Parts: sequence; C-alpha cells; structure tokens
Amino acid sequence: MINLLFLIHFVFPDCIPPSRLPSDSKIRRKKTIEPDCGERIDFGIPELCRKWLIEDDIGLTFWYSNGTQIKGNELFPFTNGYPVITSFDGDFAETYLCKAERSCGAEDHFQISLDIEQESSSPRAHIECVEGCSSHTECQREFPDPGKCGRPNFFTAASGSSVTFVCNVRYPSCGPFPKASWKVFVDGSWIPINNLNFSDSISFSYHNQYESLTINSIDAQWPKLFSCTLENSLGVEDTIFEMDVFMKKISILNIGKTTWIISATVIGSLLIFGVGALLKSKIMKPEGLKPIQVNLKMRSGWEEAPLLPQNQADFDNHIPAHYLIQYELLGGNKMEIGNGCFGVVYTSVVNTDDIPVIRSEINEKQRVALKVGRVETANPEEQKMALESLFKELKIMMKVAEYRQRFIEQNQDRNYHQYVIQLLGCGWTPEPTKWPFLVIEYAENGDLLKFLRNVLKDIRERREDGAKASSLRLTDGDLIKFAFQVAAGMCFLSENNFVHRDLAARNVLVSSDLTMKISDFGLSKEENYYRSSRGKLPWKWMALESIKEHKFTTQSDVWAFGVTMWEIFSLGNAPYQTKTAQEVKDFLEDGNRLAHPPFASRSIYQIMADCWKSNPRERQTFASLTEDLERELHICQSNERVLDVHGHEITGYEV
Repeated sequence: MINLLFLIHFVFPDCIPPSRLPSDSKIRRKKTIEPDCGERIDFGIPELCRKWLIEDDIGLTFWYSNGTQIKGNELFPFTNGYPVITSFDGDFAETYLCKAERSCGAEDHFQISLDIEQESSSPRAHIECVEGCSSHTECQREFPDPGKCGRPNFFTAASGSSVTFVCNVRYPSCGPFPKASWKVFVDGSWIPINNLNFSDSISFSYHNQYESLTINSIDAQWPKLFSCTLENSLGVEDTIFEMDVFMKKISILNIGKTTWIISATVIGSLLIFGVGALLKSKIMKPEGLKPIQVNLKMRSGWEEAPLLPQNQADFDNHIPAHYLIQYELLGGNKMEIGNGCFGVVYTSVVNTDDIPVIRSEINEKQRVALKVGRVETANPEEQKMALESLFKELKIMMKVAEYRQRFIEQNQDRNYHQYVIQLLGCGWTPEPTKWPFLVIEYAENGDLLKFLRNVLKDIRERREDGAKASSLRLTDGDLIKFAFQVAAGMCFLSENNFVHRDLAARNVLVSSDLTMKISDFGLSKEENYYRSSRGKLPWKWMALESIKEHKFTTQSDVWAFGVTMWEIFSLGNAPYQTKTAQEVKDFLEDGNRLAHPPFASRSIYQIMADCWKSNPRERQTFASLTEDLERELHICQSNERVLDVHGHEITGYEV
C-alpha cells in the first residue's frame, strides 16, 4: 500500500511554477529601465526574460500590456526564441510581460517596463538648410548686407535656387515625434505655407525625427520669415528662421552656353586679328612697344573651385571676419615648440578678448599655438608648396570648425568634436616676411608619440633606479581611454566625410588634462574617397590598398587607427621598425600583421586586428570602434592596473 501511494505521488506530482535560474534567486516581478534612443534591447538576457530553467513542459510567451501576444514580425523580430527591439524609440515605451507556463497550468511571470525620461516642456527643434542655401563665404561675397551672414537661423540663397530646410526634433529625443507644420509671416500674421498663392512650388518629406521643406526656384516674392511648429501633449513650440533671397552677381561662371559660344567666336576672331596685326607690326616696326601682360584669374570661393589664395588680399577675402587675427595681438614672447617641412610652431599667450572664437565675458589670458608657414628658401617651388600646404590645412580646419559649431548648436549628447584640435584664427605676419599663420588651441603635453615614450622612460627609471614615483602614473585604463578618444574624434570626422590620410600617434596632441586632440590636417581631404598620385606618404600606417593603389578612404583611416592603437599599447614603439616600404607591402600581402603589443589585452588586440582586414568592407567603422572601446573601458575600470615594464619585453620586437 505504501509503495502504491509513492507511485501515485511520483506519477502525479504537484503542479508547481517553473523553477528560476540559480542566478536569479531573488523573486522579483518587475524591472523598469530607461533605454537610450536607438539602443538594442534583447529580452533573452537573464536580467529580463531568461529567468527560468527551460524544461520540456514549459512554454515561454511574451505579451503587450493590452493583453496581445507578441509574435515575431519585422517590428518585433525574435532571436533564439526571445523578442528583440533593434532600435528603441518612444513607440516601444510600455510594459511587457514574459510568462513561463507549465503544461499543467502553473506559471511564473516577469514584467518589463520601458520608460522614457521626459521633461515637462514643449517640443524643441533645430532648423538646418541642407541644400541650396549659400555658404558663409558666398553670403559674405554676394549678399548686400554681409554683416548678417553667420547669424543663427539666418539663411540666404541666390534667386532661382531650390532650397531644402530640415526641422530636426531635438526634444523629445526618442519620440513619439511630433509632426511639424510650416508657416510664413505675411502682412503681420503667421499663415500656413500651403495658403500661399505659389504653394505649388513646395514639397514636404516626413521622416522619423525630422521633416523637410523644399522650395523649388525660390525668388524675392517669397516672405522672409518662416516657422517650423511642433506640437505634442506638453505644448506648442515655434522655431522661427529667416530666409533672404539675393540676385547673384554676374560672374564668368554664370554665362550661358550660347554666350560662351558667341564669346569664344568673338575672342577667336580678335585673336586672329591681333596675331596678324602683331606680325605686321613686327615687320614694319621692330622696336615697337611691348604688349601689356594681362593675367585673367577666375575669382571663386573655396566651396566652388579648388583655387587657393595667391596673396594677402585674396586670402582675406576667403576668410570669415571672426577668424582673421592681427599678428600684433598674439603676444610679444613666442617660444618655438616644433618645426616641420613647411613651417614652425610657436606658443604664445593671448587675451581672449582679442580672439573672437574664444571670447568670453571675462577677459582672460590663454596660451595658444601658432603655426607659421615659414620657408627660408629662395626656391619658388618650395615656397609655393609651403603656402599650399598651410592653405589646404586651413581650408580643412575651417570646415571642421563649421561642423563643430553645427554640432554644438544641435545640442547633441555626444561631444566627439572635443577630440579634434580647434582652429582659433589665422592671418599674416607683418612686413617684411608676410608669412601666413594659423592659431590653434594649445596642447600642453605635446604629441601623443613623444608623450607615450616619456611615460615608458619614466616607468623604466622607476624600476631600474628605484626612483620615487612621478606625479603621472598611467594605468591600462588610461591607454584604453586614449584609444577611445582618438576613435571618437575620427568618428566625428568620418561622419562629416573627412578622410584624414595621416592618422598616427605623432599627429594626435595631448592636452593638460590628457584629452586627445586629432591634428595635422595637411593631408586631409573633405570627401569619402581620395586617390593620391604623388608626394611623401606614411607607408607604415597605410592600408594595403593605399600602399598598392594610393587609394584613401574612411576604411583606410580605420587601418591607420589600428596602427595608432598599436603605438598606444606599445607605449610609442615604432611599427615595422626595420622594414622598407616594399618589405611592409610584401609582409602584409603574405597575411602578416603587427604582433600583440605588450600592454594590450586579448580583446584590445582583437579590436586592432579587426582594423587590418584585407577587405576594407570587412573592417570596423569608427562608430563601432568607439562603442567597443567604451565597453572595454567600463570592463577595465573594475580592475585597473598601473603600467609597469615588469614581465613585458618592450625592446627588440619590430612587428
């Protein structure tokens, strides 16, 4: 009888709820999280829905708050049996239910509440002209009132241009995004833009986080004041901007095709007539007057033609007024801190009131760096190369500054622009030298390569001589932070279509608080793709396709970043120390890569190796590199170690 009861109890056990995982011993019923906009949320992690020991008689289901079961679809795909939100936004902000149920009916459940931290304020927007508006340089050159150029929310365009404005939603950052409505100011009141008599020339395009307005062939009939209105449950907000239309000055660039043909015919006839007359005069009057040499130059802004300034007046016409600096305002005592093929770098102390870019309410003293395009040579070709090098760098840095300002105005959370050196101004040295110069922010600790080598020297001295510890003792976490900041700076540049072409530790500057600053834009190009045909190139930092074909892209910058990481985690060792350019090429084509540097973990070295894949499309992006290094930094913070040479062979290895 006892055996029978035991058998009955064994065959028909109590219907108990599913067992929790050992790692989830606490019986919690709900978790509330506030994801970032765009964050991936995988329900299949222990903190969320993977809480139960899965057995044959247990089924997992997932539910919305309204009682509807979540089924796999394009909006809510499943991975390994669990739902995944690939990119979080406000539409996903609700409470979800994970339910584990036995076949006998016993169940256990867990609630996940996804919230958005909302402010109690109206939505906010930022206006941007993405197509058709004149550049700052063109505005100053063509617009009748150039003093207005560069003001916030002020745009200009030549009559007949097609312009596109974007109303970017700045808040709420994760939706649900309010839909924009466009208005214009006419006869003392705001009216919907669709009510204009010529509204057939406009079109709209709605996107997740912004709405665009396109006006085809805008002219002076259009009102000057526009508004983008955002409305949600918290309120209504109008963002007003001004659009002014001007008649473009007559330029050789604007002459039509027919006029070109007529002009060419007339000029050709005149040339034939002139040559005949000249020959006749040569025969009749051997001692005749010499003809006047006329130098016709096409005047154009940097945005429209790749022409470079030829003299100070041309230079000044290209530069916005807030960047022009008088040399006399740069302090009296200047100390040389570096030099290169085409210039010298000095440091000087200035008053912030004298530098518009860094002007503040309190006039302060600030140290800056001064890069002078000085070439003490009588060779005209070398002088020309020096000027071109400096002007090209200035052009790139001005575009970087433009994107930096736009980034700041949009008030975005990421501040990656801080990891790129900032242009403060430019000008000419006084007579008799007349050399152009750039003023940039000063980085107290010099370039990263020398900084790392000084750190290594300090470590050796501490070990060998038993010297007291210096004030600077770096950890492995510091090296990861350096790499992260360089990746973040390159992320900012690459997202704005800059190819650096010369990324290396020697071209990264280190500020007083050990912030990395990407610099030296002499080889940079403001485009996604650049093919070089001449000039000295940094072979040991170049990608395989750059060595073979002189092809430079953002992906080749990623390769160079991998080598820069290798420099960081070897504390300034030289890559491929004894190899020539041809030997480096053969070495890489054979599938070899730089070896594991002594101060890098396995995961850090794997990040480097992913930068050196032969196929450029298989390499990481700077965005993914930034994410990986940020994650490594968080992992390292729990177990940071002071750098030491003990146990590391840091001499004698070359790859």
